[in-house]
Amino acid sequence: MKYLKMSAFILLYMAVYFIISNYIGFVFGIFYMIKEIIVNPDVFLYGSPDAFMDTFVKNSVWFMAIAALVSFPIYAFILWLRKQNIFRVCGFSGISVKDMAITALMGISLNFVIEYLVAISSLNDLSPSVQQMFSQIFDGNSFVVILIAIGIVGPFIEEVIFRGLILNELRRNIPLTAAVIIQAVLFGAYHMNLTQGIYATLLGIILAQACIKMKSIWAPILIHMLFNSTSVVLAKLIDPYILMTYQYFILAGSVILLVFTSILAWRGKKSIVNIY
Repeated sequence: MKYLKMSAFILLYMAVYFIISNYIGFVFGIFYMIKEIIVNPDVFLYGSPDAFMDTFVKNSVWFMAIAALVSFPIYAFILWLRKQNIFRVCGFSGISVKDMAITALMGISLNFVIEYLVAISSLNDLSPSVQQMFSQIFDGNSFVVILIAIGIVGPFIEEVIFRGLILNELRRNIPLTAAVIIQAVLFGAYHMNLTQGIYATLLGIILAQACIKMKSIWAPILIHMLFNSTSVVLAKLIDPYILMTYQYFILAGSVILLVFTSILAWRGKKSIVNIY
């Protein structure tokens, strides 16, 4: 019975953000079509549907950001109904300046390492449509908008869901190792494409370990934010030629930095069984 209850809550936590973001996208689509019918009826009736899809994809970062802002109080309400506090359950405890610096550097170096592994393994070829979608998003939005949505808001709500709610729901009912693996697999599957799913699963394990070892959800939040933000900065501000020219130096430096920060993060840290 307890496993059925655990599974039900995990599905609920995953469904809330997913449903809200899709609902916002649906509402946007309806209003966009109404506007096009009024303003450009001929274009709407006889034009290519690709134009609508391009607009929809470009604005998807807004759907994600708004959904995150709406979802958090809903999660808080769900836990309130369970007589729990979202800040205590998720582990919003203090984190030292030293640990903040370590996790930030870990997020940046981890991005370079994983991006390089994805590139040399041709993982991007497994989901070409996803790469096209990201190109549309990055080309159709400003640096600030993408940084806020993908670099800050998205990682925050994903960490609340997976390293906060789901990981701790699992930890209450099953062994810690199994909990870490299951939440990582769910995190990978949540991205709904093979390329991201593979490396997101690996990332999910690392983020869970950071959360457990540092006893604060701020650790994986910072790693995740810097991981995503690095991708945004590289895509929007850095000349690809520079990255290609110095790729081996960048990779070597990133590996060294990742190993160094991982040792600092893990040294002397003791995991805890549950946080509530």
